Amino acid sequence: MGLAGTGPGLFNSRLSIYLRRGTTGSLPVVPGDCGGGGQFHAPYHHTSITAVVAMFFALVFLSFTSAKAVRLVNNEHAILNFAPQAVHRIFLGNGKNSLRTVDFIRQGVIKHRYGEEHLKRTISYIPSVQYGTPFAHELYKLINPRGHNTSLYTASYLCVLYLDFGIPGVMFGYLVMGLILGLSYAYLFERPKQVLNLVGISFSIFILGRMAHTGPIGMIPSAIILYLVYIIFKGGCYFHLALHGKKPDKVKELPA
Repeated sequence: MGLAGTGPGLFNSRLSIYLRRGTTGSLPVVPGDCGGGGQFHAPYHHTSITAVVAMFFALVFLSFTSAKAVRLVNNEHAILNFAPQAVHRIFLGNGKNSLRTVDFIRQGVIKHRYGEEHLKRTISYIPSVQYGTPFAHELYKLINPRGHNTSLYTASYLCVLYLDFGIPGVMFGYLVMGLILGLSYAYLFERPKQVLNLVGISFSIFILGRMAHTGPIGMIPSAIILYLVYIIFKGGCYFHLALHGKKPDKVKELPA
């Protein structure tokens, strides 16, 4: 399931994000989620593959309901126009914007911000709060001085680290993220393989994968929501077991 789900899952997620949001996510997200889930469901390859294929076509259908997709489909050269745009956005967009940012910093057009961009992002992750102008829009204005759109030229998190702290910041930042990933995976895969735990582990892997795109701070809001829901369902399970006179530690685990 891990290998079988990664290809279509990755392609589908990028297609859906491109059509519906106009921004790209991080490459490790879907492979991490599919791969992590697959390790727990080895006996069910056919069911898992069928589910992935069904999800793929369902999300493709939903993607083509967006306004951007409708405009593309109504164009007589829809495929010819869409293909290069999608390839550029998925595989080149963030990387190209990151290189532009590095060039601007080296030329002195943009100065190192020594934590200002991280502070701005941290405050903006609070629901209903937008603190300051997103750097992605600042980059758009630099590249298009006469532009009046609200477009965002999104760069990678590596670029944000370099913008704030230079090369030492990139080295230290990715060292910290590596430690977080290593410790988190060791903890997650030691959990009992119960149904509720498997759902929580799968979404945790998804959130950890996004850390490469948003940074450690960016995964906190999603993690809080996930674990609040997890605690509510876990409490409901324990309450149900208590009503039937069963002990929570006797819950049967799924086969590895």
